[in-house]
Amino acid sequence: MHLVFISILPPDRHGVAEYGGHLVRALSTSVERITVLANTAKGGLAREEWPNGVQVRRCWTLGKTLSIVRLLFIVLRLRPDVVHINCGIRTWGNGRVDNFAGAWLCPMLRLLGLRVVTTVHTVGETVQLDLIKDEVGFFTRLGIDLAQRMYLASHVMTVPLRSMQASLVKRYRAKNVVHVPLGCYGTRGPGVTSGGFNVVTLGYWGAYKDPDVLVRAVRALRESGVPAMLTLAGGVHPYYPKTYGELVARYRDLDYVRFTGFVPDEDLDGVFGPATVVVLPYRTNAGASAVLNLARSYGKPVVISNEGALVEQHEDEGGAYEAFDSDATLVAALRKILSDEALQRTMGEANLAVAKAYSVEHLAPSFTHLYAHDALTDATPAAAPK
Repeated sequence: MHLVFISILPPDRHGVAEYGGHLVRALSTSVERITVLANTAKGGLAREEWPNGVQVRRCWTLGKTLSIVRLLFIVLRLRPDVVHINCGIRTWGNGRVDNFAGAWLCPMLRLLGLRVVTTVHTVGETVQLDLIKDEVGFFTRLGIDLAQRMYLASHVMTVPLRSMQASLVKRYRAKNVVHVPLGCYGTRGPGVTSGGFNVVTLGYWGAYKDPDVLVRAVRALRESGVPAMLTLAGGVHPYYPKTYGELVARYRDLDYVRFTGFVPDEDLDGVFGPATVVVLPYRTNAGASAVLNLARSYGKPVVISNEGALVEQHEDEGGAYEAFDSDATLVAALRKILSDEALQRTMGEANLAVAKAYSVEHLAPSFTHLYAHDALTDATPAAAPK
């Protein structure tokens, strides 16, 4: 089988880039030939060869509509058996036209006789757009609707949450949507540890997350005698470039708040290793959380906002968490975990077990199955055991 995989890849920092790279490596152990058509990125070579014969060609550019359209002709010259597109609604650039062009690839490739599997990480109906600083007018909503219809023109569309699948089935009567969990990138760090008062959060700082509630909670803990320290890891969100600078300006004088800026993969141990607890302060979530899975990979207790996608991801896949929906409940959850090392170990072990069971390597057969078979909404392929 020759698979063409279309995705953004590291060193790009956009959300689905890391996932794309890990999934390709997992697929390469069972798919005979893989050609990755990746985006151009600073520090990325025009052509690369990865293990197991994976060929990477950087041949399109975010925000360049013509380069996205040209993918159609590049794929036709390669004559693959299957095309797998890994994307979100805003993967292709900041503009509506760019993202429309990316979605347009699905019906066009299928019309030309190619088998198309598309993994979409964001579904418009499951994101509370009104809670974020984004354009949510008529044309934006129309564009999201049209893009989703074009992605559904694929032979199979996979989504990382069951609620996304249910939304697409309800709205479009789709019969080709399959739930495949996001998956973890293996286990990392020394294993489960306990002790300390280190509260850590990670992400690109934009409209989706609320760091202020976390700063207020840590301040309240310290005022009550708990020597909590807060690490706000991560840097500038590509769609909200001013937010991070405003955040640093707001809290840089607090000696118990540490900023790291962007954290490359090789430096994650230094952030998560000392963490006592990881907090995900989402206002709303665009999809399954890779940060949650990263915390699981390090065997850390997690505290999440009472946000539907985060709760669903935990309830569906397992693990241990505390949820909050106010300043008071966040303070209570952090106090509970920081004061109990046995609880820290119990929660960490439960989350590490999920990271092992739901590794990308365990989930890759779900995709290879779909490369050869159509699937109805009630025919989710084999995934990791519960």
